[in-house]
Amino acid sequence: MALLASSGNAQKPQGFSETAFHGTVDVHWVLVPIIVKGPRGYVRDLQSKHFEIYIDGRRLETPDFATGREAPVSTIILQDLSGSIANGGKLEVSRLILDCFLDRAQTGDQMALATFGSGHLEVQIPPTQDLPTLRQAKDQWMPHGTTALHDAIAWLPDLETSIDSLKQVAILITDGVDNASALEASTARNLVRQAELPVYVLGLDTGSPYALDPEGHKLYRFADVLNLLAYETGGRYASIRRKSEVDAACNAVVDDLRHQYILSFPTVVQGDGSYHKIEVRVRGKRRKVAFRRGYVGGIPARP
Repeated sequence: MALLASSGNAQKPQGFSETAFHGTVDVHWVLVPIIVKGPRGYVRDLQSKHFEIYIDGRRLETPDFATGREAPVSTIILQDLSGSIANGGKLEVSRLILDCFLDRAQTGDQMALATFGSGHLEVQIPPTQDLPTLRQAKDQWMPHGTTALHDAIAWLPDLETSIDSLKQVAILITDGVDNASALEASTARNLVRQAELPVYVLGLDTGSPYALDPEGHKLYRFADVLNLLAYETGGRYASIRRKSEVDAACNAVVDDLRHQYILSFPTVVQGDGSYHKIEVRVRGKRRKVAFRRGYVGGIPARP
């Protein structure tokens, strides 16, 4: 199993614990995965001195720092199995996406699989490195019922795959339709802020969040919500219209994960669920930085 190259106490310390359950959170250690790109692609070989992190506008002077392309990744795949997935080849594309990520798994990686539909979420396969079992699981997928996408998003904080891995990610596969959620989109986004992991959204023919109709209105009404979810958590959004686009979308996610930097810091325990804004700055020109935009919990324990 590959190890992280680290500076300082980058691994989660002994006794690390975190709970996040819809409004009450007790966070002892906050992880901030970061992707840095320049005009020529991923920016590699950065050191801790190249990063600045601000919490609620105040610079944190001593965050821990870690990197490592070969570090194992813990992944939770959240698959939409509502009735609309049965249409237009979406189920077949979903199965191809799962196979694509399994094909790119490295030694030490683990994956969990959860599905949602008709207001019910099921953890189909708990975290495992057993790739054949994960491959077989997709044969049991049977789309049915209504879609409660916002409710499923709100479950993400409770589906984190492993507190032992610094590299964690959620991959949401959905057509974006929501016709049954009890939660509003804004409420779901607020809840997912509690998660430590970036959320990568692969939309099944969900379209561009920036496309407008001739009257200037958004052309794809679900794309905005999905894109914002990815942005807020430091992930990425992509719309897949056909099978030929699966490999490129999958490779983009995997490349991000293999090029992550991670800043981390302890917090003072706090149970009131306060939200704290995160800003990350990277030295150098023309650099695009992706990172989670905040966390729920206590204030940093370091100045």
